[in-house]
Amino acid sequence: MAQINNTIPLKVVTRQPSGRRWRAHAPDYDEEVARVHLFKPSLSPTHTDKRRVAIYYTCEKLALFKFFNWMDKKKRENSLQEKHAFYFATGCCVFWGLTREEEARHLMMLTPFSSGMMDQVDAQVMEFSYGDRSSIARDAIILCMISVAEKMALSFAMSQSATLSAFETRVEDRIRSTKHIPSRLASVGSIQYSQEDMSKLIGQLFIELADVNIHSNILDEPEYFLKSQDNDDFKYLYERMLKYQDVANRVAILNKRLSIIRDLVGVLNQQLTQHQGSKLEWIIIWMLVFQVVIAIGWEIILKDVLGYFHWG
Repeated sequence: MAQINNTIPLKVVTRQPSGRRWRAHAPDYDEEVARVHLFKPSLSPTHTDKRRVAIYYTCEKLALFKFFNWMDKKKRENSLQEKHAFYFATGCCVFWGLTREEEARHLMMLTPFSSGMMDQVDAQVMEFSYGDRSSIARDAIILCMISVAEKMALSFAMSQSATLSAFETRVEDRIRSTKHIPSRLASVGSIQYSQEDMSKLIGQLFIELADVNIHSNILDEPEYFLKSQDNDDFKYLYERMLKYQDVANRVAILNKRLSIIRDLVGVLNQQLTQHQGSKLEWIIIWMLVFQVVIAIGWEIILKDVLGYFHWG
């Protein structure tokens, strides 16, 4: 996570909520202090203008340690304006309060530290403001406190949703590019692919399945909430954002689509086996034909031709 000014990221910091809550202890209890604290007026939902929240999925992997070390060399004075950026090793970035130009500048800075760059960057934009209670509705987020930890919890969920979107796009594109195979198999009864092309397609589908399965653990609950009770206090925001993004249903749909690819791999393997079996059958047939030709030639040449000269 980085604190940001109007130009470039300034300082990489990791903040956790202190977990300090006001508590009244009997020896030093003060009724006036208690009433001021407990009945402090809440923030109005409209006391600040709505600002921009942007989630980008830019690459498959981001070298966070190298990137943070590079940012440490770019320290400057922090701006008073609240702007934050959260970077995740999965290649996702969540920006709070930045302009489009600042976001583009940050994405450009990430390029040297990224691998597996996306051909088309997946982006989602929401708005946020401060109010008396936290809520998420109609792509608008209301925060109840000016806390980095609150944004951190929401950013975890938004990054997972963006990563899931990338998986959904990959699987959907793969299904779309191979949907003609079952149709042709149903109409013609065979797949007009060479053995080499069929093997390549099976390999590509296996890679797709393996990539999604290997990276599926990024959709698990972050360890951030398990490290301390202070972090766990904001877990409800993480869960609320996951529900708002409908992550559970999307994961179920993604698994069904992956099962379609697995079934397709099974069909291709069966076709490849039949293709190889058919090729082997033809090899055996031609070997038998060759043996028959040799046998006939042997009979004709040795018995008929040579026998004629022998008796002649």
